[in-house]
Amino acid sequence: MVTAICMEYDHLLKSPHLIKKDDPGVSTILCSINRCYFYNTVCDTGSGVNIMAKVTYEFLYGTMHLDPTYVQL
Repeated sequence: MVTAICMEYDHLLKSPHLIKKDDPGVSTILCSINRCYFYNTVCDTGSGVNIMAKVTYEFLYGTMHLDPTYVQL
């Protein structure tokens, strides 16, 4: 049954209108926080959690107090 369906619509897969596109690569953006610029930052539009490394936080904000946040995923 599956083979019969594939053979019936096989001509559609060989259409000249279906051209494989190149991989666009990783989506990156320029990100700036407090006049500090991060080039080629990965842009993940599906992410619902924002995470920043502690080293990056200390670089941006110095010794400003950082409170722990409890998150359960």
